[in-house]
Amino acid sequence: MVLPVPVRPYMMMFFFSLMNIPVRFYRTAALVNQHSTLIIYTTHRTGGSNDFINIIESIGVNIPICFIGDEAHGLGALEAKKGLLNIYRYRIGLSATPRRWFDDDGTEMLYSYFGYKVFEFTIADALNTINPLTGKPFLVNFYYHPRFISLEDYELEEYQKLSSRISKMSLYKSGSDEYQKKFENLLFARANLEKNAENKYYELEKILDSFYTLEDTIIFVSDEQIAKVLRILKDRKIIAHRFTQKEGTIAEEKYSGRSERQYLIDKFKEGVYQGLVAIKCLDEGIDIPSASTAIIMASSTNPREYIQRIGRVIRQAPGKHRAHIYDFILADRPRSRFCSSAASSL
Repeated sequence: MVLPVPVRPYMMMFFFSLMNIPVRFYRTAALVNQHSTLIIYTTHRTGGSNDFINIIESIGVNIPICFIGDEAHGLGALEAKKGLLNIYRYRIGLSATPRRWFDDDGTEMLYSYFGYKVFEFTIADALNTINPLTGKPFLVNFYYHPRFISLEDYELEEYQKLSSRISKMSLYKSGSDEYQKKFENLLFARANLEKNAENKYYELEKILDSFYTLEDTIIFVSDEQIAKVLRILKDRKIIAHRFTQKEGTIAEEKYSGRSERQYLIDKFKEGVYQGLVAIKCLDEGIDIPSASTAIIMASSTNPREYIQRIGRVIRQAPGKHRAHIYDFILADRPRSRFCSSAASSL
């Protein structure tokens, strides 16, 4: 079996989950010829590398290989898709969000490789189905708290200007790659304006001041928001840490043999940090079941990102009975006959 995962932390998660299965595990395919029953776990990127592919192709003729792609939507990326080999006799793609965002060709390629949906387990199923191993539902119930945000006058003016340009550009985008790119850039500019609306800070302060105490909380922000959010938390004597791509993934002695990221996660689980302020890095591939509150200040129009963020806090954990999700939503978005179609294209 070949089991590619998005990032390295997932490797160990799968390894510990499968420890009781009587098979051999390898981080490399170099010894695959010596054993007929084994699991090779790797990353999406390595699984698409020439060295890995050469080893698999050298033995695949004689051994039927099962390929299980975790977070299979990621296997449609330029480098990763090289690892979708025809030599894999049995194929399973796992994903909560199998459709690739803004990539219809990549989505169709994945469906063609793995086949179309054969099993679906929805959030509703996970909330109402008992896990036979734990005697509890797979996910905890959660309270959804929408927080509606108004744009300031200067933001609203800019939003209307961008919407007007988007409306005009939508008439020409299909006839030119150049216009299509300009159209996409305008959509992203408007999405960023929504994402970083000034009144979101005021709403965050109201939420924080309503808590008796803050714990087990992840705040999802944009690059522009993170510094100010950390200041807001510090002013309230809330112990929190940023969690971004800048935090290291290599084990270091100063973190007791852990990476900086794993050190921060461990301290969060222990309650040393009351919160983590995250940019994307907690969207996928990181498992923190103890997290029970998500404050979504910034989110892209990518549905996968949104679903992954909710998934950070509704997982079961000892002593965890419910989760809370605070979602910041733009309340006064101007509508035009192009707004809906333009937003859906993202």
